[in-house]
Formats: sequence, structure tokens, C-alpha cells
Amino acid sequence: MLAFVLIFLCFASCGSFSLESGLPASEAALSAPEISADGWPDTVPESVAYIACDFSLPCDPKSGAFVISGESGSAPTVEPLWCDGNRRLMLCPESLAPGKMKLKLSGYRTPDGKSFSGVEREFIIGAASPQVLPDRTPPVVLSQIPRDQDFEVPPSLARIAIRFNKSVDLDSIEYSLSDGRNEIPVTLDRGVRFTDLFVLTIREGLKPDNCYIVTLMGTRDTFGNLLPIHILLFATTAGTEPDAQTGLVHHLVISEICHGGYKGGTANDEFIELYNPGLECVDLAQGFRLYRASASGKAELLCDFSKEAHFASATPPANFLIPPQGFFLISNESAMAGLRATADALIVKSRATLTANNSIWLTRNSTPEQSEGVIDLVGYGLAAAYEGIKAAPDPGSGKSLERKARADSTTESMSPDGRDALRGNALDRDRNADDLCIRLQPEPQGRRSAYEDWNR
Repeated sequence: MLAFVLIFLCFASCGSFSLESGLPASEAALSAPEISADGWPDTVPESVAYIACDFSLPCDPKSGAFVISGESGSAPTVEPLWCDGNRRLMLCPESLAPGKMKLKLSGYRTPDGKSFSGVEREFIIGAASPQVLPDRTPPVVLSQIPRDQDFEVPPSLARIAIRFNKSVDLDSIEYSLSDGRNEIPVTLDRGVRFTDLFVLTIREGLKPDNCYIVTLMGTRDTFGNLLPIHILLFATTAGTEPDAQTGLVHHLVISEICHGGYKGGTANDEFIELYNPGLECVDLAQGFRLYRASASGKAELLCDFSKEAHFASATPPANFLIPPQGFFLISNESAMAGLRATADALIVKSRATLTANNSIWLTRNSTPEQSEGVIDLVGYGLAAAYEGIKAAPDPGSGKSLERKARADSTTESMSPDGRDALRGNALDRDRNADDLCIRLQPEPQGRRSAYEDWNR
């Protein structure tokens, strides 16, 4: 079953619109999709931006055809934006012409080859009438790197990141970085027009012992609500690097490991969680691998993220992306239903065998023996390989081992109500025993989990 949702840049008046699916399904096919969308007006605004399809089962992103056609036979451009498990998002880069439109979905199937029945429906496109916006609040800044009035910023700062509480229109923002006398060249990351993360790349090195000001003007959300001006003030140090001193990193890390017994389950209820502290999306399919070794054994390949054969019914490698300051969860295909639903990738059971006293490697284009390609290593219990002078403690069944957010983080401060609960897992001083702690109640997080800003 499939839910169909149109997301507008203008407000739709209250009401509902629904269609019952009426196409017969073959005996081997899944039931024909039922299409519904709450909040539709009598006619869909021509400024519709996205078309989102929510499947009740994971959908193979390589399958299916999604076609919109007009009365004159014209076929407006609809581009695939991304696919994440049960959701497929399509982008309408141009306004649709007013009039009767036909939507046709066909050829969709699950990763194991079962087919969804096709569906064909009509709807009307018309210019939206003026409406009173339900959301009249301007965007609000949630966090920023560097922090406002941070006077210990390293001169090597490469990016400025500002996180808003809602998506903003990057095309509407005027921005600048200045030292009060001269503007510093910067480039805005425009990978996606509407996003809650504003990232400026600094193209010219900052000077030590200098003050800088970031100015944003005309920041608008998707409803047109305006934040007239936002100012960020910071100063550089004489050249020290606070991040390096405190052990906070920007590369991918292994953030949490549970080697079985999650929520009182079996040995199959295991997971490995990855965290991306950086400000750019990371594609795991570009050479990343996970290895494991027992206390007395050699390193064995758990999975190569570019190999579809290593994974069961989960998001294919084409979508193994970790968002900035976000997570990615890998679990066993035989894990309990709740853990499987949270996971971004399910390793086939024959490959996923975490146990006590293991060493876990995250590498890129290399094996654990090639140290230059090792991104992260976590050894626990009686593991033979680990970072630092000794391994991290073994969490035991039903608990997990979690990377800390700060050098002084503890099991208590990393707990759900603790001081460091939402500060991510960016501490990596290459000392497993000091950089990780035992979590009494594991918290597996994936791409659909909230981001965690390590700089907050």
C-alpha cells in the first residue's frame, strides 16, 4: 500500500481529498496502492514542489516509473530526489501548467521482487488563491559553528554552519564574512535549495588574533516568513587548535556497539552505529567497509557498503548516505522487528556475528592491515586490536558501548537526560578505554534520527 502526499510552498486550505484504488492486483502482486492526501484544496496549486510516496514496505529505488501528463499530452519533468526505505521523494523543478493532470505509478517492487500493482489517477492543477499562512513565525537559529562570541576559534576554520529550526530558502539569503574592513571570500553550499542547514566554505585562510562577523540578511522559510538579519561574531586565537586539544574530530566514527541482547533479545539483536560529526554528507558506498575480529582470530569482512550481496532487505548501496551530524545504523537481518525498522542497512545473517571481546574496524578502500585506510577502530573486553594502551570495557549482553561526546563525559552524562545526551559522539583521541563508556540502555540511531551537534 502506498500513501501519496503533495507538499506545497504555499498553504493549502483545510479539507481532505482521497481516492480509492480500483485496479485489480495479480495474485502474486501486493495490493494496489491507496492514494490519499489530507489538506488538499479543490485544485492543487501550480507551485507544488515535491511529490512524496510512502510505501508500507521498503521499495526498490531502482524500480518503478512515475509519470505526470497533461491534457495536451505534455509530460512535466519530475526528477527523483531521494529514496529512503519506505519513502520515495520526487522533485517538480518547474511549475505545473493549470488544468487536468494524470498521475501514473507502475512497475514498483519490493527489494525481494514482489510487485506493487499500478495505479492511475487524475487531479486538477490551478493557481493557489491567497491564503493566511498557518505559520507566521520567522526562522530561528538552533545552533551554529562556531558559536556566537566564541573567541577561541582556530584560524584553520574551514566552514561556518548555521542550523535553523525549519527549512529556509538558500536563494533568498544574502550573506557575508568580514573582518570589519575587508570581506573574506566564501562559498555557499547549494546542494539543496530548501534545507535547515546553512553552510559557508571559507576560501581564504583566517588570520590569527582577529575578529570576524558573519551577516545573513533576508532569510526566509518555505512560507515566506522572514528573519531580517542574523549576526554571528567570533574571534580567532593565536593559532592553537581547541578541537584537536579536546579530541573532537570531523571524520566518521563508530559511535555505538551492541553485540547482542538488545532489549532482552537474542544474540541476533546486535547493531553497529556510525556518526558523522562533519558538515558534509558521506556516501558509505564509496569504499567504506566494516571488519570484525575475535580475540584470537583474524579480521573478517562484515560488509562492504558497495556490495548489494552483503545486505538483506534494506536500503540499497545507492542510498547509503550519512547526513551531516547524523547517524547510520547497521544491524542483523535476523534482529527483532523494532531494531530492523530503525536500521538503515541489514547485514545478511551469515556475515553479522558480533560477540564479546571483538575488534571492529571502519575502513575506506583498505583492510585493517593497511593502517592508512583505517578510519576508526574499537576494541573491547579482551580484544587483541584496539586504539590506545588498552581496550574499552566489554558492555556485556543487553548493554552497549558508546563513544563519548566530551573528554569528561560519563555513562550518566550520556544518558537520555544527561548533559551530553544530544552532543553527538565526536570524541576520538585514539584511546578506546578513555573515549568510550558503557550505556546501560542502548540507543540505536539511524538516518531518520535527529541530528546531534557536537558543538552545542
